[in-house]
This record gives sequence, C-alpha cells and structure tokens, in this order.
Amino acid sequence: MRSEVPPEWLNTTAARTANGRKDESALQKWEAQRAAGALRFILTRGVLTWGAPMFLVMYVVPAVSRGTAFTGVAVLFQAILWAGAGAGFGGAIWLFSEWNYRKLKAKNEP
Repeated sequence: MRSEVPPEWLNTTAARTANGRKDESALQKWEAQRAAGALRFILTRGVLTWGAPMFLVMYVVPAVSRGTAFTGVAVLFQAILWAGAGAGFGGAIWLFSEWNYRKLKAKNEP
C-alpha cells in the first residue's frame, strides 16, 4: 500500500507563516511567565501542580486504600520527597523553557 502526502503539507510558505504566529504566541506567553520569576514558576508548576498530586497519588491514596495509619514522620518524609521532586521537575521545565525561548528569540530576530 502506498500513501501520498497531502498537497497542503508541502506548502512551505504557509507552514512558515503558521509557525511564525505560533512562535510569537509562545514567546509572548513565556515572557509573561518569566516576568513572574523562576521561584514562583517552580513553586506553582513544579511543587503544587506536579509534586502535590504525586504526594496524594503515591502516598495518601495507597495508605488510605490499605487502611494504614499515617505517622508524622512518614507524612513529613513523603511531603519533603514529593516537594523536592516537584521542585526538580519545575526547575527542569524552567530551564528547558528558557532554552527554547532563547532559541526562538534568536530565530525570530533579523
């Protein structure tokens, strides 16, 4: 069986224009996020958006479903573990996004 590429996929001018708009949108969005600062980004995107759900899914839900008691040391350990993992995740996203921003910015400058 053979398939052919749709003709609109071959139109490089339209693709460049669409990507240019997409790049500008991504640049504006990241500029707004980076204006708030790295710490806020890492706390909201990493610790709260990723670390907290992971804490619930990986520790709280299994403990409740097994019926095990929560101990202060275990809760503290798991909270620190998942907050640290979330901070690492948020930091990695920040660094990657900053790298991508600089690359797009350089590409869009004449």
